[in-house]
Amino acid sequence: MKEKLADFGLLWLRVLTGLGLIVHGWFKLSAGVETFAASAVDPIGFPYPLVFAWLAVATEVLGGFFFILGLWTRWAAVPVVFMMSIAAFSPLSPAAFIGSGKPSKELALAYLVMSVAVLLLGAGRWAVDGGGHGTAKRSKR
Repeated sequence: MKEKLADFGLLWLRVLTGLGLIVHGWFKLSAGVETFAASAVDPIGFPYPLVFAWLAVATEVLGGFFFILGLWTRWAAVPVVFMMSIAAFSPLSPAAFIGSGKPSKELALAYLVMSVAVLLLGAGRWAVDGGGHGTAKRSKR
């Protein structure tokens, strides 16, 4: 029973994190990647803001799909963790920390925490990789 709950918990974590990433990537895409590059990436000081904006959108959308499917989940988590770390901890980011009335880094921190959990725990049994690929082998008692 405990293993089934753990696998369901990993599925829940993967699917909801993946859906959130896809939605945020889609918003950036539909609003215009150029707008995102000018408003969020360029102020941080990346040398090619449009390239990095496209990489951020691709990371969110593709990473989200891989999370949902449970396909190459740990590999997909690496760029998501990197991107969310930049969004949450860059001192030049226009977003502030919680409670300032400005756009907040709180969401980036939440996605960072969820993506690190996926990176460390893997996809679980209910994944395209399935059967425990990407997770530690569990002993049978």
